[in-house]
Amino acid sequence: MKYFLIILLCLPLIWAQGQGFTGNLRLSGSLAVQEQDRRLFGWPEFPAREILAREQQRFLYQVSVGLHKTLLYRPDFTLEAGLTFSGEFNTFSRPFDHTYFTRNPAFDLRFIGIYQVRLIQVPLQVNYRLFKTGPHSFVYVGAVVLPGLHYMKTIKSGTGKLSILSTLSRITVAPYGLEINPHLGFQRGRWGGMLAYRAWQYKRWDPVIFNNMLFRGPDYNGPPTPLDTYNPHKVWLTLSYELPRSTLRRK
Repeated sequence: MKYFLIILLCLPLIWAQGQGFTGNLRLSGSLAVQEQDRRLFGWPEFPAREILAREQQRFLYQVSVGLHKTLLYRPDFTLEAGLTFSGEFNTFSRPFDHTYFTRNPAFDLRFIGIYQVRLIQVPLQVNYRLFKTGPHSFVYVGAVVLPGLHYMKTIKSGTGKLSILSTLSRITVAPYGLEINPHLGFQRGRWGGMLAYRAWQYKRWDPVIFNNMLFRGPDYNGPPTPLDTYNPHKVWLTLSYELPRSTLRRK
């Protein structure tokens, strides 16, 4: 996972160079919707069927806010780097490894109510302008490379989906995952909108929900590969606003 640290350390340095730190800055807010990861490796058929049957929601959600800077500009091409803070919210009521948070045995039979992972991500984005739609508006395509690390995990847990009893949290900094998201966008003046689809991801197995303690099959020895490339459908919607340079300089 060294490439995560290299990207995360180098991009902010590049981000602050060239064109002045106060030039070409953009604020963004994003919402992502993803299919739940409903894999229950090693579980016998009966408890697995019961867990899946009681789950009403099919999606998890992620929200993020960020600041982005243009590193390279051409009339039809831009390259940006950014820094975003994000929260991923998962409500799939699977069992979890309570020892990740506490040694208290009272949590042993609890199920996830809401599982939140807080992330720092460093997007690297390329855009190519397809055509103009007006004097100050145009349509573009591109892709975002999105590495990130988590810095806090929080679970609200109970004995079932309707009985949220306790909250457990742990601050822990480690690489989380890498996404590649092609996108289609529209810019009008300082405002922009973008729709992206995750084409590929590469992430670490989450020990909270994928742990040998949670798998009941007698011959199961853990996740099948060191890193996970499973990629359920995920769509991002982003709104952004380009900050006026003169306003930033006066500050």
